[in-house]
Amino acid sequence: MQFKKGRAVSIRSRKEIEKIIQESKKYRTNNFLLSVRRNNSEEMRYAIVIPKKKIKKAVPRSRLRRLLREALFTRSLKLKGNDILCLVIRPLDVKGLDFQDVSRELNLVLDKIENSN
Repeated sequence: MQFKKGRAVSIRSRKEIEKIIQESKKYRTNNFLLSVRRNNSEEMRYAIVIPKKKIKKAVPRSRLRRLLREALFTRSLKLKGNDILCLVIRPLDVKGLDFQDVSRELNLVLDKIENSN
C-alpha cells in the first residue's frame, strides 16, 4: 500500500502537549499510547514522547523517534486536522525493530482515528 506524505508540524511547547493530554481521546497499543485531539488547521501536528526510563540510551531513543515520525508522516494526509501525541509506554528492543513493525502497530490505531473523523 502506497501513501502520499502530507505536511506535518511538530508540537514543541509543553503547554500544548499538556492541553492535548487533557482534551484528547486516547488509543492504546501494546507499546504506545496515542492521544488525539482535533485542531483547526489544515495540517497534522504531532509530538513524540519517549521517556528515558523506558529507553535509556540516546541512539535507540532517536532511532525509535525517527521510525515513529516516519510512520505518522506516511498517514499525515488522512490525519490532517489532528494533534497527535505518541507516548512510548513500554521498554522496547529498538535494535530488533524495523519500520514495518512500528508502522503495523501504529496503523491499527491510525485506522480507528481516520474512521472516527
